Amino acid sequence: MLSVDTAGIELAEQLLKQGQTVRPSPTLSRAMSDLYRVRFVLNGRDNPNKVEGFRFLDRAMVLDPTNPKVAENIAALMRLGVDIQDEADKRQVQELGAALNRVLVSGGATTGTHAMLAIYHLSQKRHKEAISHLEQIYQVAPTAIRFADHLAYTYAAEGRLDDALKVAKQCRQLIEDRKMLHEKFVDDLLDTQGRIHQKLGQLDEAIDSYELAININPTRQDTRIRLAKLYRHQGNDEKALTQEAAIQKIQQTTAQLESLALTEAGRVSNETTVIK
Repeated sequence: MLSVDTAGIELAEQLLKQGQTVRPSPTLSRAMSDLYRVRFVLNGRDNPNKVEGFRFLDRAMVLDPTNPKVAENIAALMRLGVDIQDEADKRQVQELGAALNRVLVSGGATTGTHAMLAIYHLSQKRHKEAISHLEQIYQVAPTAIRFADHLAYTYAAEGRLDDALKVAKQCRQLIEDRKMLHEKFVDDLLDTQGRIHQKLGQLDEAIDSYELAININPTRQDTRIRLAKLYRHQGNDEKALTQEAAIQKIQQTTAQLESLALTEAGRVSNETTVIK
C-alpha cells in the first residue's frame, strides 16, 4: 500500500492528513495507522531507535486501536508467547517495560502506551498488572479485538468468569453490529467466549461460539476438538464425527505441508553445498 522510501511515506502521510481533514473516515484512520506502523518497522530495520520506534507504534495505535497489524507488532516487540532463553533478549524486554513505565509515571500514557504495557505484563505472566492496562484500552476502543480477547482471557485466568464473559459478549455484539467479523483475531475472541461459556456450564452457548469461530477460520484444530467433545457429551454423535473428520483432515494437511517444507529445506541445503 505504501512506498517504503522516506519521500514516499512523507507524501502518503501528507495526502492522508489532507483526506482526514476534508472527510474523516475509518478507512483513512486505518491507512494512517498502517503508515505509522510501517515507519515503526522501517525504523527498527534501518535505524534502530527505541524512542522513535515507540513514537511511531504509539501513534499507529492511537490512530486506529482496532488495527490488528499494530497488535501483532506490539506482541512481537514484547516477545509475547516466546520462551526467551538469551539473557540479552530478556534484558532488552525488561528495558522496554521500564521505559514504558516511565512514560506512565510521567502522565503521558496514551492508548498505545497502555497496549504495550499490557502486552509486556502478559509476556511476564503478570495478569493483574496487564488487566489494568487492558481495561484502559477496552474503555477507549471496545472493538480492538486482540486486546478485548486478551482482557476476556485474562479475566478468566484470574477466575473472574462473569467479567470475562461480559467483555467477550459485548465485543462480539459490537463487531457483529459493525460488520467486522472479517477482521483478524475475531476467531480467537469467539474461541475465548466459547471456553468461558463452557467453564460456566453453558454448553449450548459454547457450541454457538465455537461453531462461528470455525466458520470464520476452518483450520482451528483446538476449537474443533473442544466442539467434538461437547457434541459427544450431548449425545450428538453425527456432529461429533463431522468435527473429528475435519480434525483428521487438518492434521493430514499439516503433515503434508511440514513434509514439503522439510523437502524444500533439504533441496536448498544441497544446492548451497553444490555451489560452494
